[in-house]
Amino acid sequence: MSNKETKINIGEIKKGRVISLVFSFLILFFLAFSIWLCFSKVRETSNKIFSTRSEISLSEIQIKEVEQFKAKYQYYLPNLKRIDEAMVDPQNPLDFIRFLENFADNYNVDLTISPLVFSEEQNFKTASVKFTAKGNFSNVLYFIKEIESGAYLVLFKNLTIEYVDERISGSGNSVKKTKASATISVLSK
Repeated sequence: MSNKETKINIGEIKKGRVISLVFSFLILFFLAFSIWLCFSKVRETSNKIFSTRSEISLSEIQIKEVEQFKAKYQYYLPNLKRIDEAMVDPQNPLDFIRFLENFADNYNVDLTISPLVFSEEQNFKTASVKFTAKGNFSNVLYFIKEIESGAYLVLFKNLTIEYVDERISGSGNSVKKTKASATISVLSK
């Protein structure tokens, strides 16, 4: 063999090796990419399975809690009734008005009530009412205390207490009375 043929063979061999290396790298890259795709699919499927298991576990817990509530419903029933009775019925607010009037009569307080206004505040249905109560200072305070601690869920939004002179009819005399003006919110159904 001549020197020229040896050089050509060596050049062809180098080209063949380079082409083999390039194809080897391409095959390795393709294999690595295929493996990465498979593992990403496996990871995605594993996450879905884990999520489904979590949802199933949560559902099972909720079912158990509902069953426990049903089993204890008779135990909760008196409290649920008390909660229901502690809210103003928008269809029949007279019970609440009677509640206020009864306390006013019990403490000898003159009571003026404005109409109830029903609305929704912070996802709670409420009834707002303004009233004015006049009478002896201690009676007015007891009246307000009874409203706060009464059967309805009440929140005083504002309260003003002041002394007023009230004329006695037929005589020129006046009597000092305590006047309480308030706006309250009551939970409604």
